[in-house]
Amino acid sequence: MLRKAMGKFNNKTSFSQTFLINGTLILEIFQIAESFNNYFSEIDIQTNQNVHQSNKHFTEYMPIRNMRSMFLYPVAPSDVLFNTYNLKPKLSQGYAGISTKLLKESIPNILQHITHIINRSFVTGIVPQDLKIAKVIPIYKSSDQSLLQNDRPVSLLPVVSKILETILYKLLSFL
Repeated sequence: MLRKAMGKFNNKTSFSQTFLINGTLILEIFQIAESFNNYFSEIDIQTNQNVHQSNKHFTEYMPIRNMRSMFLYPVAPSDVLFNTYNLKPKLSQGYAGISTKLLKESIPNILQHITHIINRSFVTGIVPQDLKIAKVIPIYKSSDQSLLQNDRPVSLLPVVSKILETILYKLLSFL
């Protein structure tokens, strides 16, 4: 009630049920989803057209090479547990349907497995494909709700990838 009085609405209740696409009012949810998919897929093409092309080779932007090698020490289960409990307990889910709240509640049962996945990723230098899949959802920005361009894409990543990224960031910060 207070949120409504302040003019703040839950995105689920304020999501438009109709969209104006190519001059046609669309009501069917699958057509709306496909239109968002096409629109968000083409944003990078439109953005790239506005970027100045450079004749420089990418190596010209890089600093002088550091010839020291890098080694990532294995992560302890306590590190994974600490980083998991530090996540905000959100209900939003990636494509696998696992929220941070669910992971935090179940982490004692899967801690060894998550730790193993993270350590194998560090040893091999390969992030598992399932940790790279994002669920992209539209979030309304402002103005006319029936226009696709008034929504922005938000990528919901798998919660385990967030733990891997956080741990890797902390390890690299100490190098």
